[in-house]
Amino acid sequence: MPVFIKPQNSEAAPKATWNVSRIPDNKVKVTVRNTGNAHIQVSDFALYAQGITEAIASESGSSYVLAGQTHEWVLLTSPFEKLTAKHLRLKAYTDADNFDTELVLGKP
Repeated sequence: MPVFIKPQNSEAAPKATWNVSRIPDNKVKVTVRNTGNAHIQVSDFALYAQGITEAIASESGSSYVLAGQTHEWVLLTSPFEKLTAKHLRLKAYTDADNFDTELVLGKP
């Protein structure tokens, strides 16, 4: 069982920064960096291409990202989807906040 202790002299708050990049073999790498002073627990997220209502990649399960740390997922994209778009929409659910944001699709 994880135990988390709040900072004594300041408000505890995670600060998540998300990135996504294309990697070979129809895969994407999703990275979240926590620059805050508290953990964040990512429960699940999905990526969407513009104009497509079905997720092209998703992850379910619980992952903790501690303060000052980074977590990466490598996901296979839907086989029918060629990643030609420059932007993807991320919808993520965490214990701190929910994210619905557009990300620039980077290269490895």
